[in-house]
Amino acid sequence: MKQKKRTDRYVMTVHKGDTLGEYKLEGVRNAVKFVNKYLSKKLYVKLHGRFGEKNPNLHKYTSPNGYINWRECRLEDAARYDVYIYER
Repeated sequence: MKQKKRTDRYVMTVHKGDTLGEYKLEGVRNAVKFVNKYLSKKLYVKLHGRFGEKNPNLHKYTSPNGYINWRECRLEDAARYDVYIYER
């Protein structure tokens, strides 16, 4: 059984350093730029950083009591990026 997606805004996941994934991401950004020329509602591409397994930067987001803030991950610390398209 296929699991339901949480949001319709999700497009894809790009791993850091993956040339093909980054090329696809550039294609998505260019497509959004092109579509924005013809739509009254403007769209934008948002990247959300994900830690991944065994991320060496995870300690930056861990509090002294051991809580890990999974929501906030800067793109430079991320192992992969989730790509979303939103309306302005």
